[in-house]
Amino acid sequence: MRRTPLLPTLAAAALIAGAVPACSSSGASAGDTVTLGMIAPLNGTFAQAGKDMVNGANVAVAQINAAGGVDGKKLQLDIKDDGSDPQKTSQAARDLASAGHLLTFGALSSTECLAVKSLVKATGGVYLAPTCVDPTITGGPGQKGTDNVFRTGLRSSPEQPVDQKLPAIIAGLAPQAKVWDYFGYDYSFGHQQQSTFDSKITRVAGVTAGSTVFAPLNSQDFRPYVSKLASAVASDPAGRALFLGTYGAGTSSFLQQAAGFSFLDKYKMIYTTGDPWDVLTPLKGNFPKLWTSYDYLWPAYDNATNRAFVKDFQKANGRMPGAWSAESFNAVQAYAAAIAKAKSAEPSAVSKALAGLTFPSTQGDLTIDPVSHQANTNQVLGNVVGDPASPDGVKFLDVIVVHPQDASTAKGSTTLSTN
Repeated sequence: MRRTPLLPTLAAAALIAGAVPACSSSGASAGDTVTLGMIAPLNGTFAQAGKDMVNGANVAVAQINAAGGVDGKKLQLDIKDDGSDPQKTSQAARDLASAGHLLTFGALSSTECLAVKSLVKATGGVYLAPTCVDPTITGGPGQKGTDNVFRTGLRSSPEQPVDQKLPAIIAGLAPQAKVWDYFGYDYSFGHQQQSTFDSKITRVAGVTAGSTVFAPLNSQDFRPYVSKLASAVASDPAGRALFLGTYGAGTSSFLQQAAGFSFLDKYKMIYTTGDPWDVLTPLKGNFPKLWTSYDYLWPAYDNATNRAFVKDFQKANGRMPGAWSAESFNAVQAYAAAIAKAKSAEPSAVSKALAGLTFPSTQGDLTIDPVSHQANTNQVLGNVVGDPASPDGVKFLDVIVVHPQDASTAKGSTTLSTN
């Protein structure tokens, strides 16, 4: 999900120039408030994802302030739009730093997150990545993470147990699927995702890789590329499955445009990654059964924090929350817990508090590893199908939680009471 190539070295160096803030680091806390800087794509292809991020963060701020704030002060957000453009992301990070708002989080894709990460040392701030999965944002198990950079969302890397075992778990859910096609974006992570998945899934006895089709990143007209996939399925329809490597509005477009070629029902399994909510809800209950994986589905976690989050999000927005919203909610919760632990909003104190911090999240309590700076975030597999009678047109058939330490699995919930 949401990974794009790194900024060229020279461009990154140019973006770092002039990043030192005009204000001192104490500007994050002024009077009776603490300001968190947030970056999100509020315009462009992924604008809905950005709005979902902001909506989730707003729920956390409202809950924390209603409970008396943190360290005796109210929280507030300074939100900058980056349009999913890494250069605009870097400018947004510099603008926040210039305003003295050095406790930052957000940015949707890994390219944008890496752009912010490259500025952290120059600004003297702290950055918390809630959505980006690029492995270099934080350290691997036992590997030191970058100073003042943390992640509360998923980390994706071939050496991790979940990434190693997930293809086998997926194959076990659809044993009749023997040939796996891939459709995704033509960029660095898209190719990495495809090659990693193929190498893992083909280790399962009797499973082979099928047709691979890449479409340009940010493309919304998939028809020329969908037709290639449809032709491959027509030539050999038996026992096929599809790994759909798109995300956001692109996945919605794929499902809508592929419907016109009448081949999706031939797949034994359709599997996709990332937040399904902004993908599936616009389809109004008109999409085929598929499996999705990411770190959040609203019914999956039956704990007090998630129940309150779902209830308050639905009340504020008139719809159920997706992963983008939950991830931003969790990031604000982590910052609040770190400020309370440090009894300070100074970046150096907050950074020290984040290392090893346990904080409440939609998944339950999460802990940020003190060495790698990576939270022990679960992954969730959900089997869903379009159903106009279900909340937001999405019916849950099955939910499986995959634990990060050993990729063991447990049944999640498919219903959740928010009362």
